[in-house]
Amino acid sequence: MPTPDQVNSATDLRTTLGVIFSIGMRPCSGAVLVLVFARFSHVEWAGVLAVLAMSVGTAITVSALAIASVGARGLAVRLLGSSGVAATTLLYGLPLLGGLVLTAMGLGLLAGSFDAPARSMGL
Repeated sequence: MPTPDQVNSATDLRTTLGVIFSIGMRPCSGAVLVLVFARFSHVEWAGVLAVLAMSVGTAITVSALAIASVGARGLAVRLLGSSGVAATTLLYGLPLLGGLVLTAMGLGLLAGSFDAPARSMGL
């Protein structure tokens, strides 16, 4: 995993691509699980195709979210201007609010997971 200094020092195309590829080289646990299942089921080709489909879907989703995020920020800056209380509040408050919402959702899912085994057994 590249350090923040390495990410900030990536100024040319070659260095930037190196940083991107070094981040993306970490194996996905879901892909490893699919490949192991495919191997034990003796359908390795299906496992490879499934992992490729997962990779393409993830790339499309992450790219769309990144483009939407950058576009929404640019729109907010154009509509509100780059200074003022409203602009500062939205440009820094909305990402914080989004992070808090994601944290709350994660904690809710975590809390629900402790209850799930009991419900599945009819308790």
